[in-house]
Parts: sequence; C-alpha cells; structure tokens
Amino acid sequence: MAKIPKQVTEMASAVGPKVKQAYGLARHVHEGQKRKTGEEYIVHPIDVASMLFAMGADEDVLSAALLHDALEDSDNPQEMRDQI
Repeated sequence: MAKIPKQVTEMASAVGPKVKQAYGLARHVHEGQKRKTGEEYIVHPIDVASMLFAMGADEDVLSAALLHDALEDSDNPQEMRDQI
C-alpha cells in the first residue's frame, strides 16, 4: 500500500484511528482511478476531509468524507458495507 499522506496522519492523530482505516479502504477502492486532470482520485476525498478537519469535524465525519465516493465505486458494495 502507498504511504499514508501527512494530512491523513495528522487528522488521525488529532481525532482517532478510524480516519486511517477509512483512508485505507478508500485508497483500495479508488486504486487506479484518475480524475480528468490526471490526478489520482483519492486526492479528492483527502481534500474534502482536510477542509472538514479545519472546521473542527470529528472522527466519524472525517471518515465519512474519505469514504463519500467509495461505496458507489466499489466492485463489491456489500463487502464494503461489512467493512464499514
């Protein structure tokens, strides 16, 4: 797995470990996806979570932000639901 981005590590340190777990699942689901700009798709959920973190969001909200597109992009939505 790729190195966990600094923003995710900082968020998890501040609010709790679920953030890293959510990142890992989102990273797995979005593996290989690119935005129209060519940027890795996972950058978008990290950016959303970072904005919410700056507003004081808690662990559950940040985890939801990281996973907000993951379910619809998953090859096996039921397995993903079980992991959440």
